[in-house]
Amino acid sequence: MRNTRDAEQVLRIDGRGAFVEVTTSGLPIDKIYFGFVQYNKSAEKGSRTSGNIKIYMNILEAQVLARDIMSGRLAGLKMKELKRMQKAGEKYANPVYSKQGGTPAASNNGQAIARLFEITPGSSQPWILCAKQGKAHETSEGLIVMEGKPETTIRVPCSDIALKQLALAIEAAVMTWVQLRFVPAAAPAMQVAAEKRKEAIDKAKADSAFRAMENAGRV
Repeated sequence: MRNTRDAEQVLRIDGRGAFVEVTTSGLPIDKIYFGFVQYNKSAEKGSRTSGNIKIYMNILEAQVLARDIMSGRLAGLKMKELKRMQKAGEKYANPVYSKQGGTPAASNNGQAIARLFEITPGSSQPWILCAKQGKAHETSEGLIVMEGKPETTIRVPCSDIALKQLALAIEAAVMTWVQLRFVPAAAPAMQVAAEKRKEAIDKAKADSAFRAMENAGRV
């Protein structure tokens, strides 16, 4: 089959009528991008998307999430939450990971927008990746807080393997960012340092050879 995947897409996890993708599109602004999309296949072409939430996460925050997944920390939090649910007799789990952000009013025609990214233990699937979006207000501390219920909620079920793939996709995007962000800045100085080391090594070799010849009485 011909691969028609977007060149920027690192990973896509599909659910029923929804998916989440990790792409490199946020790297120029030092972010990892998670795109949640909800769609209706029965709708006309060009009108199938019914929901779209864009989550931008700080590079290092995203890397911490990736390592919490791979280390088993999130799995441990899941076990604690499942025990709490059982003890409390509750049906639905609380998120074991939650990241809140959004767009300030000044950047959105006077209306702040809150976005929430959550990872929650599922019932039929091990995990649920969820994005929420809605109108918000800004606090004096600069936080963007959602007002009432979210206007859009997109959930994507996720297996244990897929969650680890999400972590690896984050790490892959982070490595790309490191290469593109710091290598061009560090390369010239590193080249100068390498040349100085080579000069020092060549001089040390020459001095050593000269001393050997001197000791042998050949000079």
